[in-house]
Amino acid sequence: LRRRGVPIHFFGTPGQRLLLAARGCIFTGGLACLWIAVRGLLPIGELTAIFYVNPLVSVIFASAVYKEKVCWRFFLQAGISMVGIVLVVCADSPQASDSNRLLGVPVALLGCVLFAIGNVMVRGLTSVHPLEIQVVGDGLTAWILLPLAQLVTQLVTWSTIDFGMWHVKEVLLTLLFSGAGLSAAILMIAGFYYAEANKAALFTYVEV
Repeated sequence: LRRRGVPIHFFGTPGQRLLLAARGCIFTGGLACLWIAVRGLLPIGELTAIFYVNPLVSVIFASAVYKEKVCWRFFLQAGISMVGIVLVVCADSPQASDSNRLLGVPVALLGCVLFAIGNVMVRGLTSVHPLEIQVVGDGLTAWILLPLAQLVTQLVTWSTIDFGMWHVKEVLLTLLFSGAGLSAAILMIAGFYYAEANKAALFTYVEV
């Protein structure tokens, strides 16, 4: 990209670093919320149904902050998609206990809102290349926020990472998961970068 004259700043474009860092923190917070919710609070089906309120939140946020216009067709399409999600993923989903749901639903909704805000923030980074948005966000998460979270967890629980549990299978699955996740992330960033939120957000339903 640099050979083609496209400026890429691995530590963020000057003047946009604060917004890039804020987006990285927001995305990490959303990831943490979904991880907490899925690790014992809510069944995966119920969590999926809650998470796919995301496109609606994205469009509301984009409309309020970036003044994007939303027509009735978006709400019709989003409504039909959300009904379909509920019917598909919740039909045979195991039920969470009342105490877990009382905590899990707000945590999942918070993660959904944070992810939506992080996606729509791309609309305000039009002077930054999509690849730079991903590199800065993922770098902040991988090199600063997650190690800090691990350190805090170890201090609170006095636990350590058991590397003896890692075998070839786990390493390969982690690499595969990481590759798929990074590919999806850059495509999602590019979608919100080049298209309005009311168009890009609806394509997230294809994931189900």
